[in-house]
Amino acid sequence: MRHARAVRAASSNIATARCKNSPPGSGRESGGRTLAQAGIQTDPILVCWDLDPGLRRDTAKHAMTTPPFIPAPPEIRLGTAPVRVDWTPAERSALLDRLVAAYPDHLSGHDHQGLHWADGEIWPLPASIEAMTPAQLLDSDDVLLGFAWPYATHGVPLADPGRTRSARFFTKVYGDCLAGAVAPRLETVRWTDGSAIRVTRTAGVAEALRRVVAALESSGPDVLDFCRDPGSAAEPAGYDCRVIAGTARRSMHAYGAAFDLNHGRTHYWQWSDAAAGAIAPYINTVPLEIVAAFEAEGFIWGGRWAHFDTMHFEYRPELVPPAAQ
Repeated sequence: MRHARAVRAASSNIATARCKNSPPGSGRESGGRTLAQAGIQTDPILVCWDLDPGLRRDTAKHAMTTPPFIPAPPEIRLGTAPVRVDWTPAERSALLDRLVAAYPDHLSGHDHQGLHWADGEIWPLPASIEAMTPAQLLDSDDVLLGFAWPYATHGVPLADPGRTRSARFFTKVYGDCLAGAVAPRLETVRWTDGSAIRVTRTAGVAEALRRVVAALESSGPDVLDFCRDPGSAAEPAGYDCRVIAGTARRSMHAYGAAFDLNHGRTHYWQWSDAAAGAIAPYINTVPLEIVAAFEAEGFIWGGRWAHFDTMHFEYRPELVPPAAQ
């Protein structure tokens, strides 16, 4: 039922677009079939889908580009204007309610003392937060700032909702992979093509991914074809103890709480910029039926980011609007 509602919401805007201005080597050459021709619903920000099954990009994100390419700084796509974080007490309390509800086995509540953990630990929370630029937000470890950019399930992405991640928070929830604390909690989930995906059972991630698979298995052949061969030869689709490409920040894959579609059929902003030799426009090829299935189970999608990462989904149920779940 939740999945059906999410599909209806995500499919409310439908458009047809031809492949154009695609970076060389992206697999989006002119003349490819449009998504509408393939019978797949899209919205105006989706461009096209080359159905060539031979397309692969089996290279890790962090190794995909070679010197002298230097990724553009965040302000190029996000600007420098401070992001509003001066929530009213009621707004702040509502955000904390969402956080506690998303991780009920780990958090027991919040009050004037701070965030209460189920193990009895209390994390004091700042009474107020200074306005931050987008670049500062991306480097912040404050758990509340994960809400700074509201996660929207429609429209052209102008911000990076969910890319602000508190390593301290997620390490306490999922464990530290470098200390060997994540691996014992991993389970294998069979993806739609039979691939074995390792994700954590913590916080219900493995069960949520199984529900995504169940929803997608009733999809049409074109959607299932798009789902095949997740991840790449260089980077697994699920658990991977690593940092985010080009940063020192821990990836959600390092917690076993993320999933990647096939790298060769999807787009990543650094790849697109490097191929274009400039700031590339947003491009996405992922059918919205896949996106809706993930969002219905509490995963956010990297295709909702200005710094697009359309293969990527991560378990962040506190961020996904209730209407999409």
